[in-house]
Amino acid sequence: MNRRRSLPPPRPALTTTILVIAAAAAGVVNLSHRPIAGDAGARLAGLTARAGAEARIAARHVADIAAMEKFRPGYPFWGHVFRIPDGSIVFGSVADGRQLAVTRAMSMSQRDAFAKRLEAQYGPVVHNETRGTFASPGVRKYGPFFAEWGAIYERFGVPRGIGLAQALLESGFIGTRRSEANAVGLCQFLERNWKLLDSLDPAVIEIGNQTTQAAYCAAYLTVLATKYDSFIPALSEHHAGGTNVGRVLVSGERLGGETARDRDFLGSEVALGLRTIGNDGEYSAN
Repeated sequence: MNRRRSLPPPRPALTTTILVIAAAAAGVVNLSHRPIAGDAGARLAGLTARAGAEARIAARHVADIAAMEKFRPGYPFWGHVFRIPDGSIVFGSVADGRQLAVTRAMSMSQRDAFAKRLEAQYGPVVHNETRGTFASPGVRKYGPFFAEWGAIYERFGVPRGIGLAQALLESGFIGTRRSEANAVGLCQFLERNWKLLDSLDPAVIEIGNQTTQAAYCAAYLTVLATKYDSFIPALSEHHAGGTNVGRVLVSGERLGGETARDRDFLGSEVALGLRTIGNDGEYSAN
């Protein structure tokens, strides 16, 4: 039931991001101005502005794909990870992401040894545990809603493929999924943030309802993508937090990255390399 209620007084402690999400998702900011029939000039301006916004989003998406192909050409590999049921290890090519082999579960040392044998024939190899079982229950149960959820993402300026992929990784499309950090729902907002949003929206938000959640997930992702002019660091910030992404971008800028997406990839390589050195114990802090 869609109960209506009056808006509470403003809360100084609310962050700008939370306010923007609430305003966008609740329709407080009206971006779909409809001029009167005789206002042809205003109508044309509105259509031009809409076309301009859609073109910018499309260009952003194309530039992100180009960056993925440049810095992570093997990214299609991760599609195999989520298509194969849990309990196996999938091996793929770093060069183009094609699937090379699927084996039973094995230890990391066994995986590395098997990958080295594949590398002799195919070049650098990436491998990962399969996660298809994580996604399949949500796909079976909620698949009929994907078109509607995708359309919601697109209305907020997020390509439906990106929006649904985010939902897949965050929650497996299960609206009631809860993390150890008490993040809830389709895109795993903290429960306290859902409550803040609910206090701002004149309609009651059902935080376990994916169709309700999709608009807020999309609005927040659009805010972040506008900040960076890229969905790549936007998704990184959603998952890892702005402070961590900021550190990565600073490192990437020092390495010559000209755009936020380039800096994200370059800085991530540094962070991964440092983590690998620490895990392998090859070098001391001195």
